[in-house]
Amino acid sequence: MYVHGRNLEQKENHKTKYRDEASRMYLGEIREKYDNWKLANENIIGPGIAKNEGDGAVIKRRVELLNEYKNFIDQQHYAEKFDSRSNLHSSVLEEFMYYLFRDLVS
Repeated sequence: MYVHGRNLEQKENHKTKYRDEASRMYLGEIREKYDNWKLANENIIGPGIAKNEGDGAVIKRRVELLNEYKNFIDQQHYAEKFDSRSNLHSSVLEEFMYYLFRDLVS
């Protein structure tokens, strides 16, 4: 479910990688933004299995939250520190899919 959160946790707890001062600082900054993004998404309900007039607004808000968070972690200094092999950026999309469909399948 929380693919991106687990990815961050693995980086925060890794015994050899990401131990330098810049990595620790960046991970702390990203963790704070992530926790806010996760909480905001968990507080949104929908869309569900029954069509609702507000579904469009819910999806729009989820996409806005995704874009805000994604723009944050896509900053140059984070992108240079956590390359594509770290899956930091791709795991955001995986977790977003969970938020987008969780109420539909629950």
